[in-house]
Amino acid sequence: MLSELEIFLPSYRFFLLFSVIIVVIEILNGDLLKWL
Repeated sequence: MLSELEIFLPSYRFFLLFSVIIVVIEILNGDLLKWL
């Protein structure tokens, strides 16, 4: 159980960080305004 969490948490944090980076890039490009 613990080993599964140790594998899952880093990948989850990476995915969350990746999503935030994509959103920031979309905002800087102004493309996000088209979807609002």
